[in-house]
Amino acid sequence: MTEEFRLDFVMSEIILADDQLKAIGCIALESTALESCLEKIINNACSFDEKRSEIFIGQLMIGAKSKIMRDLLWPQVVGTKHEPEFQLIYGEIRDLISKRNVAVHGEWNSMAAGFMELATRNNIPSAKKRGSTLTLKATEIMELAHRFDRCQNRLLRWYAEFLASSQPSLENLHDNT
Repeated sequence: MTEEFRLDFVMSEIILADDQLKAIGCIALESTALESCLEKIINNACSFDEKRSEIFIGQLMIGAKSKIMRDLLWPQVVGTKHEPEFQLIYGEIRDLISKRNVAVHGEWNSMAAGFMELATRNNIPSAKKRGSTLTLKATEIMELAHRFDRCQNRLLRWYAEFLASSQPSLENLHDNT
């Protein structure tokens, strides 16, 4: 039996500084929380149970889920007092997802970098979008994580107000009987 070659580190610990690791972890968790919020809104709008939710949206990425949420709610929102806030929130979600993708999927190091360059750690101060000049430093990624949190809270408050105003009042129900 041959022994498997193993290193006692993960590459991200070599490539990224502690503040960068923290920022990436925070953005991953905060964007996942927003994604969960989007799923709950879609599930509510479609009356999906857990099984149907998994079938229809379980394998989709956060960007696709945000578009589905928009497409489901837009016909009910357009022309109402809820429209302007919904447009602002949806615009913020799209911007956040785009910047999150740079932080999570961007290039933190050159693919051609040798092991010794990687071993110096902290040599790459920011994430860079491939084929673009857009870069995000760890502090900017942390601010992005905070924006995700604020956006999720804003979306939840908006949705609760939207649902409350969309429900017929008990007084109206009583008058119609």
